[in-house]
Amino acid sequence: MERMARLARGLGLGRHPLHRRCDTLEARMLAGLLAVLLVCGPLLAVAAFRLAERAGLRQQHKQRAWRQVTASLLRPRSGDVMALDGAWAPARWTAPDGQVRTGDVPVLGPDWASPTVWMWVDHQGRPTGPPLSGRQLANQAIGAGMLAVAALALLLSGLGLLAHCLIDRRRLAGWDAAWAAIEPSWTRRGPPQPPAASGRR
Repeated sequence: MERMARLARGLGLGRHPLHRRCDTLEARMLAGLLAVLLVCGPLLAVAAFRLAERAGLRQQHKQRAWRQVTASLLRPRSGDVMALDGAWAPARWTAPDGQVRTGDVPVLGPDWASPTVWMWVDHQGRPTGPPLSGRQLANQAIGAGMLAVAALALLLSGLGLLAHCLIDRRRLAGWDAAWAAIEPSWTRRGPPQPPAASGRR
C-alpha cells in the first residue's frame, strides 16, 4: 500500500500542501501519452513492418530478371590503376538480351589480377548490385518497425516536454500569486525598529 502511495506521489497524483490542479492535469497528460505509446506503438510497428515487407517483396519481384554475367576487364590491372580508379574499372560484358555493353564495373581487391569479374545486371544489361536476399528483406522490415516506434516515442516525448513547460509556467505563476497573498502575514513590512533605550545613562 505504501509503495502504491509512493508511486502516486511520484506521478503527481498524491496530495500535499503545494498540490494544484495543474499537477493532476500534468500527471494525467503524461499517463495518457504513455498509454498512447504502449497501445499504438505495437500497432504502428506491425503496420510499418508489413509496409516495408510488401515494398521489399515488390523489389524482389523486379529483381528476378537480374542475372549474373562475366565482364572482361579492358585494361591490365596494376597497383597504380587501382589507386587511380578506386574500385571501378572499364569492362565489356554481354547483356541477357545478347547485346555487348561496355562501361565501368565494380572490382573487388582479389579480382584485380583476374581478366574477368562476375557482376549483376538487370534485364537491359545495366550493372546493378546483388538482388535483395530474404534476410535483408527481414532486416529492412524489422528496422522499419523499430524506426516507426522510435519516431512515435520521439513525437510523444516532444509533446510531453511542451506540455510540461506550459504547465510549469502556470504552476510557477500560481505559486507566485499564492505567495504574494500570504507573504504579508509571514513577514514584517518596513525597516526594523531600533531597540528601546534603557534607563541607564
